[in-house]
Amino acid sequence: MERNKKRLIFFMPSMEGGGVEKNLIIISNYVSKFIENVNIITFDNSFNKYFCKKIKIINFRKNKKKNTQNISSIFVVFGF
Repeated sequence: MERNKKRLIFFMPSMEGGGVEKNLIIISNYVSKFIENVNIITFDNSFNKYFCKKIKIINFRKNKKKNTQNISSIFVVFGF
């Protein structure tokens, strides 16, 4: 199957190891087989090893200290 030149961005502010995070890993790894440019934007880098090497992961948090603010999990998908 021919790879598509489209771009897909997943946004997940907090990767805490629940069901949504597991599904994000499964879906993004599968979609990366068909879409060439897949990005994940997150504040947490603890799950980077589970994503396919073709996926670009953008981490906004530079330090390893946990954020004390409670951020609700938001799952937003942008397709261009």
